[in-house]
Amino acid sequence: MEKSKNNIIGLRLKTFIKKIFGSVKKLCVELQRNEKAIYSYTGGSAYPAFDLILQLVQKHDLNPTWFFTGEGEMLLSEQNRKVMEGAAAYETERAREEREYKERLQSQFSLADFMCSQLRQVNAPEETIQQVLYNIAADPNQQFPQPSRISESKAEYNREGEKRRKKNGNSSG
Repeated sequence: MEKSKNNIIGLRLKTFIKKIFGSVKKLCVELQRNEKAIYSYTGGSAYPAFDLILQLVQKHDLNPTWFFTGEGEMLLSEQNRKVMEGAAAYETERAREEREYKERLQSQFSLADFMCSQLRQVNAPEETIQQVLYNIAADPNQQFPQPSRISESKAEYNREGEKRRKKNGNSSG
Protein backbone atom coordinates (compact mmCIF):
# COMPACT_ATOMS: atom_id res chain seq x y z
CA MET A 1 0.00 0.00 0.00
CA GLU A 2 1.32 3.47 -0.82
CA LYS A 3 2.58 5.82 1.90
CA SER A 4 -0.28 8.38 1.67
CA LYS A 5 -2.91 5.68 2.23
CA ASN A 6 -0.85 4.31 5.10
CA ASN A 7 -0.79 7.81 6.59
CA ILE A 8 -4.58 8.11 6.38
CA ILE A 9 -5.11 4.65 7.89
CA GLY A 10 -2.41 5.43 10.47
CA LEU A 11 -4.19 8.64 11.46
CA ARG A 12 -7.49 6.79 11.84
CA LEU A 13 -5.76 4.12 13.93
CA LYS A 14 -4.15 6.82 16.09
CA THR A 15 -7.56 8.52 16.59
CA PHE A 16 -9.16 5.19 17.51
CA ILE A 17 -6.38 4.28 19.97
CA LYS A 18 -6.62 7.66 21.69
CA LYS A 19 -10.40 7.37 22.06
CA ILE A 20 -10.53 3.73 23.21
CA PHE A 21 -7.24 3.11 24.97
CA GLY A 22 -5.95 6.58 25.73
CA SER A 23 -2.42 5.75 24.56
CA VAL A 24 -0.44 3.35 22.39
CA LYS A 25 1.21 1.97 25.52
CA LYS A 26 -2.17 0.95 27.02
CA LEU A 27 -3.21 -0.69 23.75
CA CYS A 28 0.06 -2.65 23.67
CA VAL A 29 -0.38 -3.86 27.23
CA GLU A 30 -4.03 -4.82 26.78
CA LEU A 31 -3.63 -6.50 23.39
CA GLN A 32 -0.10 -7.82 23.98
CA ARG A 33 1.29 -5.99 20.94
CA ASN A 34 4.72 -4.63 20.11
CA GLU A 35 4.80 -0.89 20.76
CA LYS A 36 7.28 -0.26 17.92
CA ALA A 37 4.97 -2.01 15.43
CA ILE A 38 1.96 0.05 16.56
CA TYR A 39 3.95 3.28 16.16
CA SER A 40 4.92 2.19 12.66
CA TYR A 41 1.21 1.73 11.85
CA THR A 42 0.13 5.07 13.36
CA GLY A 43 3.04 6.87 11.70
CA GLY A 44 2.12 5.54 8.28
CA SER A 45 5.34 3.65 7.61
CA ALA A 46 3.55 0.28 7.66
CA TYR A 47 0.03 -0.98 7.11
CA PRO A 48 -1.64 -2.34 10.29
CA ALA A 49 -1.60 -6.12 10.62
CA PHE A 50 -4.87 -7.76 9.67
CA ASP A 51 -5.15 -9.64 12.97
CA LEU A 52 -4.85 -6.32 14.85
CA ILE A 53 -7.65 -4.76 12.78
CA LEU A 54 -9.80 -7.86 13.29
CA GLN A 55 -9.19 -7.77 17.03
CA LEU A 56 -10.14 -4.08 17.19
CA VAL A 57 -13.32 -4.73 15.21
CA GLN A 58 -14.40 -7.80 17.20
CA LYS A 59 -13.43 -6.75 20.71
CA HIS A 60 -13.26 -2.96 20.68
CA ASP A 61 -16.12 -1.87 18.42
CA LEU A 62 -14.00 -0.46 15.56
CA ASN A 63 -16.20 0.27 12.54
CA PRO A 64 -14.24 -1.19 9.59
CA THR A 65 -16.05 1.08 7.11
CA TRP A 66 -14.85 4.13 9.01
CA PHE A 67 -11.37 2.65 9.40
CA PHE A 68 -10.84 1.94 5.70
CA THR A 69 -12.89 4.70 4.04
CA GLY A 70 -13.48 7.38 6.68
CA GLU A 71 -17.25 7.09 6.16
CA GLY A 72 -19.68 6.65 9.01
CA GLU A 73 -18.93 6.63 12.72
CA MET A 74 -15.70 5.41 14.31
CA LEU A 75 -17.47 2.92 16.55
CA LEU A 76 -19.96 0.35 15.35
CA SER A 77 -22.16 1.09 18.37
CA GLU A 78 -22.35 4.78 17.35
CA GLN A 79 -23.08 3.83 13.76
CA ASN A 80 -25.79 1.39 14.84
CA ARG A 81 -27.24 3.93 17.28
CA LYS A 82 -27.56 6.51 14.49
CA VAL A 83 -29.15 3.94 12.22
CA MET A 84 -31.55 2.92 14.99
CA GLU A 85 -32.37 6.56 15.80
CA GLY A 86 -33.12 7.14 12.13
CA ALA A 87 -35.31 4.05 12.03
CA ALA A 88 -37.08 5.12 15.24
CA ALA A 89 -37.69 8.60 13.83
CA TYR A 90 -39.05 7.03 10.65
CA GLU A 91 -41.31 4.72 12.66
CA THR A 92 -42.50 7.63 14.80
CA GLU A 93 -43.31 9.63 11.67
CA ARG A 94 -45.07 6.63 10.12
CA ALA A 95 -47.06 6.05 13.31
CA ARG A 96 -48.10 9.72 13.37
CA GLU A 97 -49.14 9.60 9.70
CA GLU A 98 -51.05 6.37 10.27
CA ARG A 99 -52.82 7.82 13.32
CA GLU A 100 -53.78 10.96 11.38
CA TYR A 101 -55.02 8.83 8.49
CA LYS A 102 -57.17 6.75 10.84
CA GLU A 103 -58.55 9.93 12.41
CA ARG A 104 -59.43 11.30 8.95
CA LEU A 105 -61.11 8.02 8.07
CA GLN A 106 -63.08 8.05 11.32
CA SER A 107 -64.12 11.62 10.62
CA GLN A 108 -65.18 10.64 7.10
CA PHE A 109 -67.22 7.70 8.41
CA SER A 110 -68.87 9.89 11.03
CA LEU A 111 -69.68 12.54 8.44
CA ALA A 112 -71.01 9.95 6.02
CA ASP A 113 -73.17 8.36 8.70
CA PHE A 114 -74.53 11.75 9.78
CA MET A 115 -75.18 12.91 6.22
CA CYS A 116 -76.96 9.68 5.31
CA SER A 117 -79.17 9.74 8.39
CA GLN A 118 -80.11 13.38 7.71
CA LEU A 119 -80.83 12.73 4.07
CA ARG A 120 -82.92 9.66 4.90
CA GLN A 121 -84.95 11.67 7.42
CA VAL A 122 -86.05 13.97 4.64
CA ASN A 123 -86.61 11.09 2.21
CA ALA A 124 -83.81 12.08 -0.13
CA PRO A 125 -83.47 9.87 -3.19
CA GLU A 126 -81.00 7.02 -2.77
CA GLU A 127 -78.91 8.27 -5.68
CA THR A 128 -78.44 11.58 -3.84
CA ILE A 129 -77.28 9.69 -0.77
CA GLN A 130 -74.90 7.62 -2.89
CA GLN A 131 -73.52 10.78 -4.51
CA VAL A 132 -72.91 12.35 -1.10
CA LEU A 133 -71.10 9.19 0.04
CA TYR A 134 -69.02 9.20 -3.12
CA ASN A 135 -68.08 12.87 -2.60
CA ILE A 136 -67.07 12.23 1.00
CA ALA A 137 -64.91 9.27 -0.03
CA ALA A 138 -63.36 11.14 -2.96
CA ASP A 139 -62.40 14.27 -1.02
CA PRO A 140 -62.34 14.09 2.77
CA ASN A 141 -61.42 17.78 2.99
CA GLN A 142 -64.38 18.93 0.95
CA GLN A 143 -66.66 21.48 2.63
CA PHE A 144 -70.19 20.16 3.07
CA PRO A 145 -73.31 22.05 4.07
CA GLN A 146 -73.77 22.61 7.78
CA PRO A 147 -75.95 20.04 9.59
CA SER A 148 -78.64 22.68 10.26
CA ARG A 149 -79.02 23.22 6.49
CA ILE A 150 -79.16 19.50 5.80
CA SER A 151 -81.81 18.81 8.39
CA GLU A 152 -84.54 20.89 6.75
CA SER A 153 -88.01 19.78 7.54
CA LYS A 154 -89.49 17.08 5.37
CA ALA A 155 -92.23 19.40 4.19
CA GLU A 156 -89.77 22.11 3.11
CA TYR A 157 -87.62 19.55 1.32
CA ASN A 158 -90.67 18.14 -0.45
CA ARG A 159 -91.88 21.65 -1.43
CA GLU A 160 -88.46 22.45 -2.91
CA GLY A 161 -88.49 19.14 -4.77
CA GLU A 162 -91.98 19.80 -6.11
CA LYS A 163 -90.89 23.24 -7.36
CA ARG A 164 -87.90 21.70 -9.14
CA ARG A 165 -90.05 19.02 -10.75
CA LYS A 166 -92.58 21.63 -11.99
CA LYS A 167 -89.78 23.79 -13.33
CA ASN A 168 -88.37 20.82 -15.24
CA GLY A 169 -91.83 19.84 -16.50
CA ASN A 170 -91.96 16.57 -14.55
CA SER A 171 -94.94 17.23 -12.38
CA SER A 172 -96.13 14.11 -10.62
CA GLY A 173 -98.95 14.23 -8.26
